[in-house]
Amino acid sequence: MNSREIAEIILQQLGGAGRLKCMIGAKDFSYSSGDTYLSFKFMKGDLGINYLKIRLNAMDTYDLEFGKIVKHNYTVIKTYDDIYCDQLKSIFEETTKLYLSL
Repeated sequence: MNSREIAEIILQQLGGAGRLKCMIGAKDFSYSSGDTYLSFKFMKGDLGINYLKIRLNAMDTYDLEFGKIVKHNYTVIKTYDDIYCDQLKSIFEETTKLYLSL
């Protein structure tokens, strides 16, 4: 499985690009061809969080990095390690206070 396929799977586990765009204003989706991650920006959540990077790790779980991008400055706000796919939505919602479903 290549990096793009992995990024697409992560995106689907969060509800898909369409839902993310509608619910949280997600944009600037990206993935790395050398690393296995998905990242995107979204409307400002709790603590000013507006960026998420989800990386597939060697344990076949996810590491999440929530951050804040202001102009050209990036600050990591909160990280989580070894998260299972069924925990992605709840951790996103709990951390940002933004909801991925009605």
